[in-house]
Amino acid sequence: MRKALVLLLALGLVALMLAGCGKGENTAEAKARMSEGDQAYQAAKDLFSKLQQKQSELGGVLATGDYSKFTGPAGEALELEVTQMLLDIEGNLEEADQAYRAILAMEGLKDYKEYAELMVQAVEKRQAMLPMIKALLEELKKMIAAGAAGQKVDFTVLLQREELKKITDLGSEADSLEKQADKVKADKKL
Repeated sequence: MRKALVLLLALGLVALMLAGCGKGENTAEAKARMSEGDQAYQAAKDLFSKLQQKQSELGGVLATGDYSKFTGPAGEALELEVTQMLLDIEGNLEEADQAYRAILAMEGLKDYKEYAELMVQAVEKRQAMLPMIKALLEELKKMIAAGAAGQKVDFTVLLQREELKKITDLGSEADSLEKQADKVKADKKL
């Protein structure tokens, strides 16, 4: 009986040592993936901010009835710039999603997984915004073309669109998830 107890204790210690070795490697990889995801996510958020700044700047120009920045070569350059920003946002969100999901696929690492799960949800909220932003931009493009052709256009109609409310709501939900994730990161010292 005593030998069996000693053998069980020895096996338990070996299992703990082996679990500890693997955990260190996974922790380092999880930290690297977390950092990778966080950088890509922040890059996407920075581009979202830049897009909002551009929208505010151009909204003021539209209010004056001056369509010169939206037509011809200036309009084409603007469209390319906005399209590239949206592609970059999409790519950064995808990169962040892959990094966070890699953490979720790892063994153990409960705290890292809790953080990654919250960030995956935040990424999904921001990804859900993109088709609606694109739809609103297409609508705006049509309105600008009509205005430039001399037709009377009421741009305030865009402010009443359901997509705009949904975009705002999704952004708020993503912000809330980020705050929860940041709290996990700080509390668990990840």
